[in-house]
Amino acid sequence: MGIQASYQSIIGKAQKAYAALNPEDAVSYEKLKEAILKRYNITEESYRQRLRAVKRKPGESGCELVARLDDLATKWLKSCKSPEEVRDKIVLEQFLPEDVRIFVKERKPGSAEMAGKLAFRQGSLKRNEKREERMTN
Repeated sequence: MGIQASYQSIIGKAQKAYAALNPEDAVSYEKLKEAILKRYNITEESYRQRLRAVKRKPGESGCELVARLDDLATKWLKSCKSPEEVRDKIVLEQFLPEDVRIFVKERKPGSAEMAGKLAFRQGSLKRNEKREERMTN
């Protein structure tokens, strides 16, 4: 049974994601999967947030906790192709406030250094906006 034949078994947000795809993408498992995950807001960022919020569940063993942490970290960092990319992602996550992190991520910097320059530029823009706002009030 192909993707199109199983469309009737897809419901809710997943069905909406499928319906929004163009016909060429609708028959691609990877594109459909990506669209459904996006529709449910299951992204690298959501895995990062869940990883940072993990607390040990009552009755959970240390091994179970480590397995859960490992799974979330793997999903968060899955787009990284090298140790340098993992390092850059962790550095960005540590030092940038969320609004600046989003700004930087949207611009897809090639390195932590470039991300730092973008963050500095964004911070400078915000400081200038605040200064101008104070002057007009």
